[in-house]
Amino acid sequence: MRKQMVRVLATAALLIIGASAAKANTITVTAGAITNGVFNYIITEDAGGRISDSGLVPNVATTPFLSAGTLYDDYFTIYDFVGFTGAHTEPAGWTFISQLVGPTDSNILATDSPTIANLTWYWTGATLTGPMTIPGFSATSTFTGINALGGQWTSEDTQNGGAEDGTTNAATGKVATPGTSNVPDAGSTLLLLGVSLLGMGWQARRRRLQE
Repeated sequence: MRKQMVRVLATAALLIIGASAAKANTITVTAGAITNGVFNYIITEDAGGRISDSGLVPNVATTPFLSAGTLYDDYFTIYDFVGFTGAHTEPAGWTFISQLVGPTDSNILATDSPTIANLTWYWTGATLTGPMTIPGFSATSTFTGINALGGQWTSEDTQNGGAEDGTTNAATGKVATPGTSNVPDAGSTLLLLGVSLLGMGWQARRRRLQE
């Protein structure tokens, strides 16, 4: 029994060592300030990765092959950006595209509606090597509310160093995106209050008539 336990612990240790030696996290996306429907995003890259222009634009047609190597420009995608107006910003060296589906690495499971715009920024400049933080990405929505459940992002970069140098990394996570409804304006709030008061008055009058 003791020998079996030792084997289990040894196996677990090897798995932990293997996990620590695995590929580093790829481009990570976080939300910055959100004001009047403008959603700002910031990306970070750790020392284990680099951001490369590999020649091909990531798009839905090439999605199944994105995990096979570095044929495609490194990128990140924000899924289902409700109410996208078409307005966006990005730092120098980044190019923006909007599609209804993808791009998504074939190893990533994404919640992606085919009727809501995805936002993708991909790198077209000289290779960037982490660690680094890059702000300056934004997109504008007609909706000012924030999705309380959090939207989803995905990204790809290139492994920097080690036995898997030059291969593709992919990751996914949660990030703030536009919600599906606006915060009610003052007029709507007053209208709802008026209707509620009328209902309360009717109920009070009905009780008096019944007494």
